[in-house]
Amino acid sequence: MNAYDVVVGTRAGNNDVIDLSKRKETTIQFLKPKSSLANLIPTEIFVSVICWESNGQFGTYQTRFQLDRN
Repeated sequence: MNAYDVVVGTRAGNNDVIDLSKRKETTIQFLKPKSSLANLIPTEIFVSVICWESNGQFGTYQTRFQLDRN
């Protein structure tokens, strides 16, 4: 079974929203950040997911999402 590392930050490379390692869940929910140490009023979030296979191989997915102002 695959395991996932999930990092979400208000800037690329940051983990100020969530930082989860070796998760088995395929759905992860989190609240939209209202502020962070790296960014007082976040306008986007950066998501990085690493999928680990049982044989040690892995794949990486990275994307960013614009946040609404509400």
